Formats: sequence, C-alpha cells, structure tokens
Amino acid sequence: MIRSTILSLAAFILAGACSLLSSVSLAEASLPSATTNREPLQYVYAVDQSSVQLAPQSEKRAEQAVLLASQEYWFHASGRSLQKGVAISTSSPGALIRVSPLGGRALEPMTFDVIRSDGKVLSASEAFSLSATAEELQGVGLARANTVRLSQAAGTGVVSLRSQAVSNLQAQYRVHVKEKSSSPTLSMSVNQRAFSPGERLTANIEMFMPSKDKSNKRDSSKGVAQSSLPLDEVQGVLVSPLGNLKTVNVIRQSRAHYVVDLPMTVPNDVVPGKLWDLEIKAVSGEIRRNLRFSFAHFPTTAATNDHHLMLTEEGGLQARFSVAVSEPGRYEVRALLAGVNNDGQSMPIAIGHTAAWMEAPGGELALMFDHSLLKQSGLSPPYQLRGVELIDQSRLSKQSARQSY
Repeated sequence: MIRSTILSLAAFILAGACSLLSSVSLAEASLPSATTNREPLQYVYAVDQSSVQLAPQSEKRAEQAVLLASQEYWFHASGRSLQKGVAISTSSPGALIRVSPLGGRALEPMTFDVIRSDGKVLSASEAFSLSATAEELQGVGLARANTVRLSQAAGTGVVSLRSQAVSNLQAQYRVHVKEKSSSPTLSMSVNQRAFSPGERLTANIEMFMPSKDKSNKRDSSKGVAQSSLPLDEVQGVLVSPLGNLKTVNVIRQSRAHYVVDLPMTVPNDVVPGKLWDLEIKAVSGEIRRNLRFSFAHFPTTAATNDHHLMLTEEGGLQARFSVAVSEPGRYEVRALLAGVNNDGQSMPIAIGHTAAWMEAPGGELALMFDHSLLKQSGLSPPYQLRGVELIDQSRLSKQSARQSY
C-alpha cells in the first residue's frame, strides 16, 4: 500500500514529525518577539510524478532516527572534593581533562596533581601533557588553553585528581573527561528530533568496545567490528529550557541494552527557540560515559480533525480544514493531493500550502486545486489528501501530521 510522504517548501521547513492527537489539550504558548505576517497565503503547484516517492511510513521513521555516540563523561564536584581528590576513570592512555568553574575563578591546570591507584603522587608536569590538538577538542566544548592530557605515566584505570589551589571550598566545578575514539563508546539511537505532547521519545542505549572479532556487531559508519559491554548502571535526566530537571525511567532490556520510553507529558516549560536535553549517564565496570541529546518539544496550540474535499463548479477541487486554536497566531496547512492512474495506483498531483492568521477558538483554512491542474496530471478520482500537516508558524512548531484523509 502506498503511503504518504511529508513534503515542504524551503520557506516552511521545520524539524521533526508529529502525530495528530485524538484528544488534545491546547496549551498557552507565548509568541516570539519577531513580527508575524497576518496576510493570508495560498500556494499550489504541480509535482512531477516521477520525482515524488510516496515512501512507506516505516522508511520515513527510519530516516528521522537520530544516532549519537560518546567517548566522554562529565560530573560536578565541589571545591572541597577537588581539594581532597576526585576519582577519574580512564580505559586508555591519553585522556583529555578539563575542570571548569560554574561561576567564580578557574583553577590553573598546572595546580593539579594525580594520585595513581598504587598511591604514587604525580606532579602536574609528570601527569599531564598540554598537547591536546584542535581536532581532539572539536565538538566537545573543551577550550584548548585549559585542557590537559593525561600522560603515559598516569596510566589507566581509576586515579585521583586534586588541587591544593582551591580557595573556595563551596565553589562548584564541572569535570569533563574525553577519551580516544578507540575507547569504549556509549551509543544511543532516538526515534526523532522533535515531539508534540502525547508523542513518545524512544531511545535505545548500548555500550560498545572495538573488537577484532568480525562475528561481532559492525559499526556501518566506520566499518569496525564491535562487541557489547554489560552496563552496570544507566541513569537519565530530562532538562527543560528553563533548567528544570526531571528524572527519566530507564528500562533494562538486557545486561547490555537499556531503553528510554518517554511520553511527552512534561511540564510546559516552553521557551521559543530553546531546546530540551535528555542526559544519559552509563557505567560499565570502571568505564563511565555521558551522552546528551537535544530536541524540540512543541506546545499544542492547534488541532485539525475534520476536512471537506469537494468539486467546484469549474471542475476543480477545494479542500477546507477545520482548525481549533487556543492562542492567536499564524497557522498553516500543507498537503499533497493524489489521484489514481490507469493501473489503479495512487500517484501525486500537486502540493498545496495555505496559511492565515487565526484567533481562538479557530476557523477554517482552504486549499484550491484548479481544474487545469487535475486535467494536466492525467489522473482520475478518487482523489485523496496525503501528508497533511498543521503548522503553528508563529511559534515555529509542527502541530500534527496525518498519512492520509
């Protein structure tokens, strides 16, 4: 069965896909400060039937999946803890370390020393190298001037990092450790990047170790065989755009596989243009890894559950959509019109966009498909709307999407 595709013009591109809720609670959401155009707009254009693929919905979901990987971890420590020494765990030599103040003065890297597991104390000059490269620091937020690399003398496993230069024992610091790409990797796949209330965020979490055994799992992106590592602990925290924290239930599927299945019924901490974060912490023996996934969570400000597709006197088609809104704003409906060819297959005819300013409680949006457009396509009834999406343009959020009407 041919299914819908989600189509968009460059002017209307928005990340993610949302499902229309059968029962919606319309939330209040403030408008961005930018001026919003109140002029109605309707735009319909024919599509080349060979250029638009009505892909199965399973393929669309696979395209939306997000894959993340981490060879790093971080944690917070007080000045008192740093003075006594905090545990740093590494699985391979040459890990990068940065200690950043959360307000207040930074600690100079050369004021730290390292205590190995055998009790030997290494001075900064013995324990560190300042030769971290820009490539190694790329994408992890580590400033080159304040980042050190553990030397061969520091070894691997658990060591203690301490500084006698701490002047404020109550000060808070962020300790960030990044290991080499050949070290164990925390992997997470997430079903999509943007969510509406009622949708589910599904994430699969595993830890891998590069392996020479070709029968093990293979990382298709790098062509490297990998073996799963058992996970002793996995924790998840949801961070809202306002900084509020919510503990996430992480479900164990096996010793090496955990799942987050999160209904998006979180507090309405919506800040236009700001993202939510899902932070995962995983432990496998002495190996520690953190991973952060940033995503959009849209408030529900509108819903459409009804439409009418009718012939006009001129032989064209008019689609009318009933839209319920809770907040004033500019709302758009976009859809693909499909007809049937001589083989009985559903094929695309045209894509339409219609947008207008709407006040609560809502109203109608209309799309007109001219007779000439239908005739030019060579397709016949029954006509059907596919890939129907409702967009809150004022708040840059996709409200709903349906495969077909």
